[in-house]
Amino acid sequence: MHTRSQRAWLLALATACGATPTGTADPVPRAGAGVDASSPIRPAGAPTGPDAALDGGGCAQLGARCTAWNVRGSCVVDGSGVRWAEELCAGGCYLGQCSPDRCSDECALGDVAASGTCRLYDLATKGAIAALPTKNLADRARDYEASLARLALRHGAVLDPMYTDATRTTVASFGGGGDASIWTGTALAAEALRLMATGSPDAEARLGEHVTTLHRAFRISGEPGFLARLVLPGANLLPIEVFDCKDSRWHCNVNYEGQAFHFMGDTSRDQYTGAVLGLALAYEATNDEGVRSAVRDDLVTLAFELMKVRAVPVRAELTVGGIPLSVEKTLTVENVILSPSEMVSGKVHLSGDVAGGAGEFRGMREFFPDLRVLVEPLTGLPVPIPRAASAMMLGAFFRSALRATSGVANRATEHQQLLSYYEHHAPGWLDTAAKWSLENTGCDDTYYPNHFAFIMAYLWARLEDDAVLGARIRNEVLHERLWDALKNDANVYFAYLWAGARQVAQTDPNVVSASAALATFPAGPRVREPRDVRLKYPAAASCSAPPMSTAALSPGDRPVTDFMWQRSPRVTFDPGDPRVVFPGVDFLVAYWAGRAHGLMADDRPGTCARWMP
Repeated sequence: MHTRSQRAWLLALATACGATPTGTADPVPRAGAGVDASSPIRPAGAPTGPDAALDGGGCAQLGARCTAWNVRGSCVVDGSGVRWAEELCAGGCYLGQCSPDRCSDECALGDVAASGTCRLYDLATKGAIAALPTKNLADRARDYEASLARLALRHGAVLDPMYTDATRTTVASFGGGGDASIWTGTALAAEALRLMATGSPDAEARLGEHVTTLHRAFRISGEPGFLARLVLPGANLLPIEVFDCKDSRWHCNVNYEGQAFHFMGDTSRDQYTGAVLGLALAYEATNDEGVRSAVRDDLVTLAFELMKVRAVPVRAELTVGGIPLSVEKTLTVENVILSPSEMVSGKVHLSGDVAGGAGEFRGMREFFPDLRVLVEPLTGLPVPIPRAASAMMLGAFFRSALRATSGVANRATEHQQLLSYYEHHAPGWLDTAAKWSLENTGCDDTYYPNHFAFIMAYLWARLEDDAVLGARIRNEVLHERLWDALKNDANVYFAYLWAGARQVAQTDPNVVSASAALATFPAGPRVREPRDVRLKYPAAASCSAPPMSTAALSPGDRPVTDFMWQRSPRVTFDPGDPRVVFPGVDFLVAYWAGRAHGLMADDRPGTCARWMP
């Protein structure tokens, strides 16, 4: 099996060598449920974590926040000093403040706990009301939040349940394990944006749980900076579709904090993009230093590994244009994450048939902004191969680590080292990023490279604090390259990220169009039903596998997939499989991006999910 990143590497090498490549297509309750509504979702008092006292510390570090739908917690100063105190709001609590007409969710609709059942509550009538997910987007988001936890989260990871038949009563297996980190990270991003938009105690609790899952995925291998695709407990009894200890990608019975785990490696670049997006936004959204400390450790470790210049032994065994090529060299490289446990005989190993796009890259995950550092020593050809998306990743990764160390006393030295490296390399990364262009056109329905490039450009633009660099990222990369190429794709997620990073108004025609498109995104569950809209849209005459349109489809007409915004918007037919249910993370992250950036209004104001008898 070859990953997306491996395939891209092989195709680049084929081009450098003059070959012509072909075939390039590349219910468990949520932890924390059952907390009494009168108690804080998180323990009151000082935060935990090794850096707790170093960026505020104590009570003051927590700031004001909603600890329940109608409870506000904050630090107060009295005769006994500074302490955490809570007050019961006359109305509700919203964005850390008591409000007469707003409240924030403290639980997931339908959850049952000792304190009752989680129901939708209306402040105006002071009673429970029915949720209307087919009518209201806010309730649609609540419904997807609840179903994500009950149906798709397993061992903290976002997975896709497949049932034994179309009645969907018995789960046969869980798919999506190979992409668990990117979608768990995206789910984390959704919760961070939700927390920014509403101050919801439920969002903060879920955010902490997702951070815990990703923190384990970053640490499980013991190899700094290495991110596992999926981590399972040693006693795993779930039928995970990809789980197989005989598969070299799986590392089984690994000891982590005194317990046995299994994890899936061979991790591609796209998994990192979702994880880092989620972690960086979580760091911004929460004041919980226990959570922030875990995020900081992961982001800083990743960045420092990418900074290292090291000698790496590489063995390449390739077929290029029908000609076997065997090369063994020690390369001096940086911007890589090494995985010694996945090396072959102590070497990074690359093998495969370049013309067919098939290959295997073991022992190293690279984020090279220019593949020349590999191609030239392996082939002798000094061919520049700029990789705009990798440059965006590096910019976003380092800006995330800089944000997580800013103002933290015991990380000051690391912060300065990161800043020095970043200031030296960022202008070059930006020059490369500004060369981005669509990789696939015509009948090629491959779309995912657009997704990971867009989210990294957004994150980089969001975090950049240098006025000149920030303007260039927003204008030359995000707007002139990515948005101009993709603005006609009815990609709501991209539209909100573009508008949010550039501070575009809610009334902008692109934003208005995106919000109208999101309204067509169906309410859950996201069953992979058959889809055929070939007669509804103008056909691309030459495209039959799969059938495609010349125009982007409305989200409501598109095939149901794992994550809509990384799939082609022009595919008009899918045979479906009604046994499969996707979790709806695509709706959640787009919706909350719109809300957090002030690009759409709450269509259920004055309501919240709360515990009721």
